[in-house]
Amino acid sequence: MGAARPHRGRRLDWFSVQLSNGQQYMLYFIRDRKDKIVSSFGTISVLPVSPPPVPLSEIVTGSWHSR
Repeated sequence: MGAARPHRGRRLDWFSVQLSNGQQYMLYFIRDRKDKIVSSFGTISVLPVSPPPVPLSEIVTGSWHSR
């Protein structure tokens, strides 16, 4: 997970996971000054093919805590 403030109070949150079978998932969320998500996108990559874009409708958001 990462976060950055590119400019003008906006924030970019990103999440990434790489599985043991080589699949990689990345999600990006761009937030405005009020912390509202204004844009999001993601990629799925199965090596060695380059990642296609993932439609927003296929992105599931939520949270979890590992033990």
